[in-house]
Amino acid sequence: MNSYRYLHVLHCSHQSPKRLWMLCFYCVLTIITLLTSACSTARQESLVHTNRTGTRSGVSTATTNTTAPASYAAVLPPLADSALYQPGKARDYYTKGAILQMQERPAEAILEFQQALRYDNAAAIHFAIAQNYVKLNKSDLALEELRSAITLDSSLTIAYKLLGELYTQQFRVDEAITVYQYLENREPEAINRYMLARLYELRDVDKAITLYEELLKEGDETDGMILARLADLYTQKGNNAKALECLEKLQQTAPDNQAVLFTLMEAYMFQKKYEQGLELFKASEPVISDNDAITLALRYANGLLTDFDQSIIARTCADKLLDRLELNNKAGYANSWQMQMMNGILAGHLDRNVRSNAYFEQAIELADSIPAVPLQICAFYFQKQRYKDMLRVAEQASKRFPNNGQIFFLWGLGLSQIDSTARAISVLQQAVKIDTNNLDAWNQLAILHSSGGNLPASDAAYEKVLQIDPNNALANNNYAYSLSERKIHLDRAQSMIEKALQSEPKNPSYLDTMGWILFQRGEYKKSLEYILQAIEHGEVSATIYEHLGDAYQKIGDKDKAMQAWREALRKDPNRMSLKERLSNDTANK
Repeated sequence: MNSYRYLHVLHCSHQSPKRLWMLCFYCVLTIITLLTSACSTARQESLVHTNRTGTRSGVSTATTNTTAPASYAAVLPPLADSALYQPGKARDYYTKGAILQMQERPAEAILEFQQALRYDNAAAIHFAIAQNYVKLNKSDLALEELRSAITLDSSLTIAYKLLGELYTQQFRVDEAITVYQYLENREPEAINRYMLARLYELRDVDKAITLYEELLKEGDETDGMILARLADLYTQKGNNAKALECLEKLQQTAPDNQAVLFTLMEAYMFQKKYEQGLELFKASEPVISDNDAITLALRYANGLLTDFDQSIIARTCADKLLDRLELNNKAGYANSWQMQMMNGILAGHLDRNVRSNAYFEQAIELADSIPAVPLQICAFYFQKQRYKDMLRVAEQASKRFPNNGQIFFLWGLGLSQIDSTARAISVLQQAVKIDTNNLDAWNQLAILHSSGGNLPASDAAYEKVLQIDPNNALANNNYAYSLSERKIHLDRAQSMIEKALQSEPKNPSYLDTMGWILFQRGEYKKSLEYILQAIEHGEVSATIYEHLGDAYQKIGDKDKAMQAWREALRKDPNRMSLKERLSNDTANK
């Protein structure tokens, strides 16, 4: 008899109590029969017997005194202690342990199984003990018993499966891979191959992909779990086309699955497949809830907006999306401020300003207790340079949210754009009164005071920013430039601009500030290096080209100086200082 002779007891654990007691009665009759049989017959039915002494830690401390052979079925059992050699004893204790295991009493079950081991060192008993150690969350002891089980009987695949699960839970990836590779060779079931593929993901993505693809070919080619894993792995490998192919198959198997829809939409947006994204939305809209349709539309719209200015297709799809949403104006759409906000942004980018304003007003009305809504609308108007609309919304919001400093900041920012400096300063002062740590408002106050010639007030505002946040890049840059223009505190100015450059090392304005500080210190060659870097890293202002001309002039390169000044004048034709320099240079020639 092999090691599976005990497992049928455990497999009956789902039977009713009546059936179970009948089974026990049958086992007792079997034991009586065995006790009356000949000793030679009893020996043929028993497994390897092992001397055991002592008690296990926690339950008992039994240890095997020899290493069991890989296959023990043909080995005659040693009779080390004839008093312990009683046929049927092991099965009796095993049955009791199985009953306790069924009753969810794992600690007591282990005691009975350990008693069974005193009479029969069977792999199935070790496996049963391991199962109960797992229930007690004693994984290390469970692993010990499982190793004993598979050492005694390498064909006990159920022990290998539990061993693989435990290794996986403990993140012992390489050992788990070894176990599942063994199972794959011995018992090639789909679940074993799937687990092996999941483990390969952590060690060899290509192997995982190959195994998943084989599982798809051999089984159901629309298996959602496998398609999802393949989509993720192909994305990791940068094979976006294959990832998208898997996601599309996955979506076809579950057209109303929320997670699949959202992931597929994001994949379309990432690959700039805007037309496919629109078709996905149109096909999904009738079969998903209004809330899911809103979320899907938002993800689609956000993807379009990232490429709006560079892609004609993105603009065309945005136009079609807006028309469709207006045509299918579901109740869920009309009552969603997020949808109204998105429609307003799309309409605004499409220069449909009247419709944009109407959508924004609806969003504000639906979200009358959420200050983030008017804040976002004001930010959008600022981006589009629609300052009057920005001021209208900000002023209305300031009445609804009188204690929100950021709303007052945006209101003041808008006022500063229409040359209403005095009122802008007043509103910004209200912003910092509400929130003394509003860095945006303090920075804007400093800029407005500086442009108005009130340098002490400007300096005080910058000092306040740096008191709150010593590493604030904007304040460090602007304050440093202001000091350099006045040719004062140049050491501190250089220290401040170094902090700003640590935060944004390629910012053209910051690089120019460093160049200008060095210019004021007479380090003209170093100054030139920074100013050239500023021009290299982006579109720059007339001021930076004027600085470039000044630096070239100081090192004696008049031709390049003239060229830089002309470029500065081209960018700002009303710059009087440049006109004077160029006219004086022409007269000197």
